[in-house]
Amino acid sequence: MPDRTRTLPPAGSGAVLSDTTAAAPTFTADLDGDYVVQLIVNDGTVDSAPESVTISASPTWSQLELIIDSSDVAGIDNYIGYPVPIRFDANTIHLYFAGYAFKAVAVVPSVMFRIISTDNGVTWSAPERLTQLEGNYQSYPSVYDNGKLLLVWHDGSHAELYHTDLATAADAPVAPIKYVDYFSISREVVWTSSWGGKLLGMWTPTDSVNRFPFVATLEATTADLSVINWPFDGSYIMATPISANKALVLTDGGLVRCGFDGSAFSAPNEHLPFPAADAGLNYGGATFHYPALDQASGYIYFMGYNQGLGKAAIYRVKLLQ
Repeated sequence: MPDRTRTLPPAGSGAVLSDTTAAAPTFTADLDGDYVVQLIVNDGTVDSAPESVTISASPTWSQLELIIDSSDVAGIDNYIGYPVPIRFDANTIHLYFAGYAFKAVAVVPSVMFRIISTDNGVTWSAPERLTQLEGNYQSYPSVYDNGKLLLVWHDGSHAELYHTDLATAADAPVAPIKYVDYFSISREVVWTSSWGGKLLGMWTPTDSVNRFPFVATLEATTADLSVINWPFDGSYIMATPISANKALVLTDGGLVRCGFDGSAFSAPNEHLPFPAADAGLNYGGATFHYPALDQASGYIYFMGYNQGLGKAAIYRVKLLQ
């Protein structure tokens, strides 16, 4: 009987060895935790006692990539952010983002920009200035799903969602149309993400300073928002699905990876480290805001900013096991 190995993964893991009789088998960790690999030697008659080695797996981030800094975008005062990556073919990425000024008391309209990469994000075009909602406080891209680009509109007193059709690479977002009406739901809708036609976001009721997550099914002209349970410690800030059954959730207590089935959050509830930010921008506690997943590549695009320094940039990173 040949020598053989086996792996004892954490509960819930589906990890298996590539070949239980090979001299150097491999496996892929699919959950955080301890993986025990055992070797059993056979002399043709009797098995030896198993020898074990424990391999601990924990989530790590790929090297952080700077996509664009506010100093690279003419026509804005200081901040850029709210990235939305859109692919119209295998290698070409259209990255939409907002450029805006941040002032304590002022009307500060933001402008939408686009940069394009034809080599899967290795190089990017110069920023192209697109449309804006004139006279507003802020407008910025929020999510893209099935030919529709959603934008958040904020006039300084409330926020609601607009949308514009964006079915092909030749399109540019113009004349946004109201999608979710603040006055009909009495809630500010200030952040959204999506996965498979499901809208995941955050709202603030008019009579409360608290934030609550919601889900909705994307429709052609509007969406009915349903509040969902918040099972974590800390205040909700934002979340983004990263697979068909998991999401990254940012709270005031840190970054969490959890289960998300399109309608509710669930276990596992794993606290993750933040990606290491560029020390030159000194982002402080705002290192992972408005994350947006490029499903084709697995890269998560996000903005980092420091209000005190008046600087912001867009990065991308992958979550590795």
